[in-house]
Amino acid sequence: MDDVVQRLLEFKGRHLLVLSALRGVTDALKEYNNTKNESLLQERLVSSYVSDHFSIGISDSLNLKAYMKNLRAMTDAEVLGLGEILSTDLLYYFLKTKGVKVGKVNFLNVSSHSGSQIIEPNLEFPIIAKQYRVLDADPDLEASRSKMKEVKELLEKNDIVVTPGFVARYRDGRAVTLGRGGSDTSLFVYAGCLGVPQGILWKSTEGVRSANPDIVPRHRLVKYFTALEGLNLTLFGGDIVNFKGMEIAYRNDITVKVAFVKDSRIFTTIGRENPSGETKEQQAVKYVGGTADAVLLHFDLEKMKNRVDRLVERNLGDFVHLFGPALNPTVAMLDGTKYYEISDEEGWSERDGMRVAAVGIIGEGLGEMRGGLAEAARVIVDLGVVIRGNLAATRRGTQGGYMAFFVDRPDYENVVRSEHAHFVEKRMDA
Repeated sequence: MDDVVQRLLEFKGRHLLVLSALRGVTDALKEYNNTKNESLLQERLVSSYVSDHFSIGISDSLNLKAYMKNLRAMTDAEVLGLGEILSTDLLYYFLKTKGVKVGKVNFLNVSSHSGSQIIEPNLEFPIIAKQYRVLDADPDLEASRSKMKEVKELLEKNDIVVTPGFVARYRDGRAVTLGRGGSDTSLFVYAGCLGVPQGILWKSTEGVRSANPDIVPRHRLVKYFTALEGLNLTLFGGDIVNFKGMEIAYRNDITVKVAFVKDSRIFTTIGRENPSGETKEQQAVKYVGGTADAVLLHFDLEKMKNRVDRLVERNLGDFVHLFGPALNPTVAMLDGTKYYEISDEEGWSERDGMRVAAVGIIGEGLGEMRGGLAEAARVIVDLGVVIRGNLAATRRGTQGGYMAFFVDRPDYENVVRSEHAHFVEKRMDA
């Protein structure tokens, strides 16, 4: 929070701040929803938001007591969103004590009735969901755009407006969340609805790296991705930016800046044009990574169509790829966790699926990938690793090329390190 306040002091002009939860809080809230153990929240939620540094003169204004008293009456989505709601309250009151002109968008309203504090939904909250899915709804930009009046008025009156990310409301007012990375998604919904050309994601990581730093020691900062490369990055395991948010940014010509919260001079730009004026990076491959959570599915054509239709309904179409002969295709699902969530709902057999890892190799410089696919495959074969399947594509000609290889899960990190060494580190050394 100290870093966030320091960055705020550098801001010029009006800003809308979309807040995420403090680290570890959402996990504690998920655990509470499963166990209803309120002592857990006393230990991991209350202590996080009422630390010695921020409690002075603020803790009584956080509505924390009211939320805790009303927990059992709150829906699962309202409980899961408490981290973002409390972050918003905390920053709002802290900025007020510093004399900053600040406004706040509420997700929950707190009112007093007969000496008790009552929690009520703010039915005018501006982020609207397309469907009622409590844990992973998709935002509806058109419906949200029609609810932005309050936000615009707050921006006209204040230098900074704060709002919780991650949470949204269905059209009838019921609370939902936007799923993993939902605060990023919220930011780009606001930017798209308000016509803002740039969204900044303040992260505790130093921009977007060429690979996961926990896996590849010789990772490098990537200063610029095209918008199409950004989409591919989010598909193949680039967890720094959420896919739903990146897709909204892409469709609405919003430039994404991923900035290091401890040093604003370190950042990555993702967009159709490079706004910083820097020379475009000529590195053929900019990112090597992926997911150890993919799944390969084998079933007949009729079953395949039914299942792909259901996956597309869940907004997972970009995560589904087909390869192999038409009468006996393989379906590659990049987000295996979500596949198995749906399979549980549908009663599908787990025997149809093979859990694998997907290693993506991404970069506009791949062009039409002449020789690139064979080169990458050779790296894997030389490791003695079995390739279970592969994908290769360029989106709209030579822009935003990517290729991906499916390997057994235990081989995932070794393959990522080897491909990064071959495509990125070798060229760094050159």
